[in-house]
Amino acid sequence: MLLTKINNFFTKYLLLFILASLIGGFYFSETLIPFSDYLPYFLMFMVFVLGTSCSLQSLTDVVRKPKGFIVGLIILYIFIPFIGFAIGKVFYSSSPEYALGHFLLAVTPVAITSMIWTGFIGGNLVLSLALIFVVTIFSGFMIPLQISLFMGEVVEFDAIAMMLNLFKMIVLPVIAGIFMRYKAPAMVEKVSPGANLLNKIIMMIILSVNGAAVNPYIDSIDWHIIRMFLIVGLHLVLNYSVAFVLCWLTLGKDSKDLPSIIFTSGMRNNAAGVVIALQYFGAEVALPVIICIFLQQLSAGGVFSLLQKKFHHQVTSS
Repeated sequence: MLLTKINNFFTKYLLLFILASLIGGFYFSETLIPFSDYLPYFLMFMVFVLGTSCSLQSLTDVVRKPKGFIVGLIILYIFIPFIGFAIGKVFYSSSPEYALGHFLLAVTPVAITSMIWTGFIGGNLVLSLALIFVVTIFSGFMIPLQISLFMGEVVEFDAIAMMLNLFKMIVLPVIAGIFMRYKAPAMVEKVSPGANLLNKIIMMIILSVNGAAVNPYIDSIDWHIIRMFLIVGLHLVLNYSVAFVLCWLTLGKDSKDLPSIIFTSGMRNNAAGVVIALQYFGAEVALPVIICIFLQQLSAGGVFSLLQKKFHHQVTSS
């Protein structure tokens, strides 16, 4: 089928498409920035499409078999913050603002797009949803506590608004997708190849806008900026690597929970992180988070490429 072949082509060269989208977005930022207003609707559509692949059984499995959920929370609340703290201490011992920026990268709520990548690879979507939702709900309490304990800073923000936005952008579209799956399974099956291909095209648009969002904050590419790109890249690699090893040891190499936890561990809601940094600390604290906007999806694409051989069946059929 033509749509399946095109979908597989996108999957095969995904890293190149991601890199081209980010670089193109960076250099054509003035044209693409206005599209940022439409990103919530793009994400809602993508989550709705993923919701059509969820089942009621998968919902109950998270409750009946909570091991993956517990492992995910331990990684997100203990190991990931420690990595952020360690990166700041090692590389920015004389620059506390940048150190705080890296720690903020570690404690900001999980990115919605982690669920998108989980769906692309064929992981446990419901587990991703549960982790995103719970971490966001408790962010109003946990972020100030973690920053205070690790960094000695005090911050408060409106977590209720973030939670309500999350409910609108993830929970409602997932419920709608599950409802559609059970009420019109034949139609879902028929449009699935086209919808999954459209999801990947929308992802490229989102990546372009992400690239555009970074441009206003970087006046020139000098060694200082290059070094920070490298350190943020290392930070992301450590997040993914630690999550992979811990999931492999606790859940087993064949668990569908493994990609779910890996992506939720490695991807942060950087838009929220930038708001918190600029509102309470300043532009220097925000800079590592802003750079992460550019690198996060590229690193996720790299992880996807590494995992796709293991989850080949799910990837080629999604």
